[in-house]
Amino acid sequence: MSTYLNLAFLIALVLCKANGIPYTDYSYEPDFLDMDPDSILEENAVITTNATCGVNRREYYCRLVEHADGALLYRRPNRDKRQTITYRQPVKEQLTQPQSYRDPSGHWIQCSFCDDRDPLLRHPIEYVLRGESNLWWQSPSLAEGLKYHSVTITMDFTQVYQIVYVLLRMGDSPRPANWILERSLDGINYKPWVFFAESEYDCKRLYQPLLDSPLTVTSGPRPWKLEDDEVFCTTFYSQPQALQSGEIIITLSLDRSSTLSGPAGLERAISAKLIDFLSARFVRLRFQKLQTLSGDWMAMPNQLDSSVYNRYYYSIRTIKVGGKCLCNSHANRCEQRVVDGVPRAICVCQHNTCGSNCEICCPMFNQQLWRPGRVCEECNCHGKADSCVFNQTVANLRLSKRKDGVFEGGGVCVNCREDTIGVNCESCKPGYYRPINVRPEASFPCVKCECDTFGSTGECVSNDAKVPEQYPGDCVCKDGFAGKRCDQCAEGYRRSDTDPMQCVPCTCDVRGSHRGGGYKCEPPCNCKVSATKTRRTC
Repeated sequence: MSTYLNLAFLIALVLCKANGIPYTDYSYEPDFLDMDPDSILEENAVITTNATCGVNRREYYCRLVEHADGALLYRRPNRDKRQTITYRQPVKEQLTQPQSYRDPSGHWIQCSFCDDRDPLLRHPIEYVLRGESNLWWQSPSLAEGLKYHSVTITMDFTQVYQIVYVLLRMGDSPRPANWILERSLDGINYKPWVFFAESEYDCKRLYQPLLDSPLTVTSGPRPWKLEDDEVFCTTFYSQPQALQSGEIIITLSLDRSSTLSGPAGLERAISAKLIDFLSARFVRLRFQKLQTLSGDWMAMPNQLDSSVYNRYYYSIRTIKVGGKCLCNSHANRCEQRVVDGVPRAICVCQHNTCGSNCEICCPMFNQQLWRPGRVCEECNCHGKADSCVFNQTVANLRLSKRKDGVFEGGGVCVNCREDTIGVNCESCKPGYYRPINVRPEASFPCVKCECDTFGSTGECVSNDAKVPEQYPGDCVCKDGFAGKRCDQCAEGYRRSDTDPMQCVPCTCDVRGSHRGGGYKCEPPCNCKVSATKTRRTC
């Protein structure tokens, strides 16, 4: 439960902002916000964007209007009235250093250049991962073309995680007006997580066509109850309430059906549907419309301030992504390790599971099929194998014995040791037997058969053979041979005159003769009264 209380802090933060409670310091504690198993994913992410200011040439831009003390000036304009804005500003060709000047109302306008070739003026996308207050990424402004409404940022975490939250802190620009937070497993096919729009109308107009199910729209940070794979649209973060340093806090796992508390405060098991919904290797921010504060239409065309478009661009100071290793509900923490030179988060697996993501049962625990969240059951190999595999046919035929003696599951032992064989290493291999009163789990339970080379097949009765009047270790004789070691001729046979190692049939047919001590191998035969005598052979 504490896992979700941690994330509830984010909601408290949002509510503080919504109610006007000052919260301008972005000094959250990552360890407090993380869910177990925890990872701060952006630290090792590969981040790219399709647009950065100053890459092709030095670009001139200005920040939106604010008071000299930094307090917010903007008020939403009356859309029924056109407004004229005229500013006296330096000629940008003469601007060699960042400068500030006042507009006719006395408000400060701050202008500068963006130039990727100048270390002091560059704003590459990698800056958002460093979390330094004096560094930020910035897109080209609309003065470079209206196409820069559409900008994407993609983060590759190099492995699949369950993404729990995404946090953005803007630079000196407002939060985007319309955009989509998306996820992908392969970097090619993307699916939406959350839609952002200025109004309910925009939510439904722009994003409902992208879904097969009805789109939930909320004016808050998120709806208070969501299905495990439900996508929603929020207008909360698209309002022009902060011209700079605005924050966007997206929690993806809270208030989902399978994370809500059940009776008596018990948490429900995380569903496979939610695991799939949260799983991503790639996270993409697809910005579609800048927050222009209607400045691009506030003046008549012949009165439009020439700097308006220079002021509209995206800038982000920090992106934080928190998530859980994809451990399939088989771990409560993961560790950072370097694998093939690449930092990776590896699950510390429980429930007898193995793999980087606890995606398989450990070698000796395949009595049942692997399932997310289900403890893998140890196979019953009587200590004679180090691994087993699950076989559905064996399970269907109930041929595998569990450790409690019940025939259930499909575990088949691999490479049985100590001369044992069988689904559970319960039998001895050909040529060996397990003596009476020796348990299968005993050390070296199988003993080599001691059989006559000529009279036996080389095998003896194993522990599990059901042969009348024979016991484990009794040799399996060829026709005509008998005895525990098959070193005698069977009744009805005698030693060959030409080869004393072989037994040949007697002249007197044993079927019509008196058996036991009254049997005679050669004539005169001791025939039964009822036997038909043919040449005196019974």
